[in-house]
Parts: sequence; structure tokens; C-alpha cells
Amino acid sequence: MPRILLPLTLLACCAAAFGQSPAASFTIQLPPSLAIEPGSAADVSALAERPTGAGRPAGIHAFLKTAQDRFEFQDGQAIRLWGLNWPPDQPMPASDTAVFLARRLVQQGFNVVRLPLPAADNAQARGDFEQFTGCLRNQGIYLDLVLPGDTDLRARTNRITQVAPRDDAGIALMEVVGPPQAAAELRHREPCVPLTATGPMQTVGDITARQATDFLSQTATWERGVPMVKSPQTVFGPMSFGALANRPLLIGAWSVVAANPFRAELPLWVAAVASFQGWAGVCVTHDRRAAASPAAPMDVVTWAWAPACALMFQRGDAAPAKSKMLFRLDPSAPTSGADEAVAAIANIGMTRFSCEATLTNTLGWLVLSSGGLPGVATINPRISDTGEIVHDWQNGRVRIDTPRTQAVIGFFENKPVETRDMRLTLANGAFAAVALTSLDGEPLSKSQRVLLTATGRADPSGAPRLEPVAGEVTLRPLAPSQRDRKIFALDLTGHRLKEVPLVERGFKLQPELNAAWYEIIADSALLKPASEEKVKSEK
Repeated sequence: MPRILLPLTLLACCAAAFGQSPAASFTIQLPPSLAIEPGSAADVSALAERPTGAGRPAGIHAFLKTAQDRFEFQDGQAIRLWGLNWPPDQPMPASDTAVFLARRLVQQGFNVVRLPLPAADNAQARGDFEQFTGCLRNQGIYLDLVLPGDTDLRARTNRITQVAPRDDAGIALMEVVGPPQAAAELRHREPCVPLTATGPMQTVGDITARQATDFLSQTATWERGVPMVKSPQTVFGPMSFGALANRPLLIGAWSVVAANPFRAELPLWVAAVASFQGWAGVCVTHDRRAAASPAAPMDVVTWAWAPACALMFQRGDAAPAKSKMLFRLDPSAPTSGADEAVAAIANIGMTRFSCEATLTNTLGWLVLSSGGLPGVATINPRISDTGEIVHDWQNGRVRIDTPRTQAVIGFFENKPVETRDMRLTLANGAFAAVALTSLDGEPLSKSQRVLLTATGRADPSGAPRLEPVAGEVTLRPLAPSQRDRKIFALDLTGHRLKEVPLVERGFKLQPELNAAWYEIIADSALLKPASEEKVKSEK
């Protein structure tokens, strides 16, 4: 057997082992236009507006600062950063493309882009960077700059805005490539913007070395080609290893390998855990082996789940943990985020989890030593102390059950699976991620407009394709007095493809339409998309 075929063969066997045929059709694809229809159910740009967002343009609240374990602006406005990594090997868009992309990113709910500062001697790259970042800031999207430690920011005045990075309040954060000492040195020269060292924190030494930085930035990847819902080990152990008590934690880059066909399980799960754990920010990146359009720049899984994730995290739909568990690290021991003791405790997910590399007493935390809680890795199911997040790894399923966002992720048997307002019946053995998200901020039981996201497996070849989901959805809020709802299947621009019949209190998913999104809307809230209203007014 040629070596190049081995990974695909193994993935095919893996998919078959989890009850699905590797020959199944992946028919949901990135839309050709790469646009989001204004005013559609997929347009969550209202997150960028006051009072729930940071406002536009970026920088109107003055510089960002750290406040205990969160970020807030100098005027007291708090913000949770939900972001996207710009691929370092991908050119920045220019001209109208830059304007278009910045507008679309804010429609998808991103409020920060993490991107490298181009070399000062590359005039073309620098010009495109300055134009694109100006477009981002105009839309209310902040910047997290990744830069070399020897950068002289005073010499990098933006030729368009005539503002140096050190004086630009649209730059929220800076991360320095290199040893943490480089970040500390730059911090003395550039006092306005919170600074840290970039790169994964894998050992106690990595955390100790970052004690002098303003916040912690962690990098984590689920590197396995198997579903995390069926594993007692999760990516949340490595993620949480970068958390320190009373210090903001940014997940600077998280991803799933492109060869993992189950990677749609992660986006909303990460957003829920981040909200529950009180992390200050999360930035997704995609495996470079996953195909993504230069105009995206994201794979189809990130695209499909962007609206639901942005709403979940920025609104704080998952309630914060009621209790706190502090894992005290021994600086003399080679503890790492992958160690069984650390990973097991973090993976429980029942409390707010943090690490501490010092011997100071921290009030309000249950302190554990490195040998604490033996046998914790075998706990099943793992239930958050709020009761809103449940991971049943033995059956391979996660349930997220909050007032405004509810989801079931994982493997289904041929029987109903429920949250408080939704019941799902999918094919036996099917893998799917299905979520209801309130779009008007009301609880799902009262919401006049709801987005349902439903995706199956991703193409393990890395091609930008997803499986549609077949099954039945029952919505408990649809009492007889609430039968004024209409349901539309949407394409990945938010455009309404077709009205789906309401049967009793639910509807059937329409896999033949290749829809990942469904809009559930009351007649009284049924407004035409902004594009149609514009055409009407012009006539």
C-alpha cells in the first residue's frame, strides 16, 4: 500500500468504526460569494454595537487594560474577545476586498483579529496591512498584533492613519514572538497596550517565565483524528493549563487537525467552556491542510458555526462557574498541561479551573496539590456545577443547556435526545452537532427569532465540505398560542432557500437542501432582508 494512502485509509476505518460510512456525501460547501446577507439570521453584527459590544470604530473606549481576570477599556467597558487568526503566510486583502472582508467578519461575530506585523522593509505587505487593519477598526474589530521582540513600534507609524501602534487604541493586545523576557522589555517601552509572550505554555517553567506579562496567551490543538466527545481526554486540559488566578487568559490559537472528520464538535463546545471558565478571549485558527478560500480565511466548520459561537461567548450564554479549583504547580517538578493529574482535573469541567505557579494564598479557591483527586479521570458524565454543560464521554455526547443557547453534540441513537426547549431524533449512529441560538437575546422559550445550526462530519480530505443532517426537531416553546412561527432553510450566506413546513411542534431537517442553518421566526418579526428592503426603496 502506498504510504500516501495510509492516513486516508485509517480515517475511513475510524469513520466506519464510529457507525458511519466513509462514502457518505459531503454536500454543504462554502458559498461562492463568500458573503453574508445583511439582516439575515446569519448576520450577528449587532454584537459590535452598544451596549453589548465595544462599539464602533475600534478604539472609541480608549486603550484596553487588564482588570483581574478580564479585559476592559479605560472607560470601564468590559469586552470578551472572540477572534480569528490571520494565516501568517496569506497576504492581506487590499482595496475593496479589504472593506468587504472586514464587514463580513463583523457580521460573523468576530471582534478581534490576531495577525502578524509585516516586515518594515516590505512596502507592499505593509501597505496592505495598514489598509486592511484600518477597515477592521472601522467595523469595530480590534487587533491582536504578533510581533518580533526587537520591533521599534515608534518607527512603524501607519501611513494612512498617521498613528504609531503604541498610540493606536484600535490595537487591543500585543504578543511578542521569542522569550518572555522580550515581552517584558517591550512592555517597559510601550506602556499603553497589554503585552505577553506568544507560544504554547506546556510546562510549569513556561508559566513561571510569563509571571511578569500582562495576560496569558495559550495555544492548543486537538491533534487526534477521533471524536473528542468519546474521549476522557479533551483539549480543555492544555487550554486551562495557561490560566492563572486573577490574570486574563486568551486562547490565542486553537484548532483541530483537518484530517479529523468530527471537528464540528468543537466550536460551540469551546465557546461554552470559555464562557463557563471565564476566559477573556478565544481565537480560532484552521489547520493549514484544511482548504479555505483566500477571501475567507476560515474553513467551512468555522464558517458554519461562527454566528452561534460568537453569540454564546460574547453574551456569556453559559453561566460562570459557581466554584473555583486552583491546581498548585510545583516549580521544581516537570508538570505539563498533558500530565494526567492536570488534564484529569481540568477535563472534569465541573468548576472554574486554574493553575498557579507561585506559593501565594489565593482567596476563594479550593487549592489542590499535584496528587489531588485520584481517579477523577474516570468520572462520567462530567457535569458543570451550573448544570448547563454535560459531557458523557462513554456515550459520546455533549449537552449544552442554557436559556439562550441549547445544543446536543456527538453520536445519536434512534431515540430522542433533549434539552429544556428542544428534542432531537436523528438516525442511529449518526454524528452531528445541532444547536438552537436565540437571535434577539431573549430566552429560547420567548425568542421571536432563533437560529438552528446543524452539521455532520467534515470532509477528512480537508476539502471545505460538510455533511448535512437528517432528522426531526421538536421545539417545546411552540405551544398552540405560538404557532405563528415560520421556518426557513438557509444557505451559508443566510439567504432563505425554502420555507420548511411546521409539523405539530417541530419540523424535519432537509438534507437535500444542503442547509446548515434554519431560521425560526415569528410572523410579527418577519421582516424582509435588508437587501430586499433596499431594492424596494429604490423602486
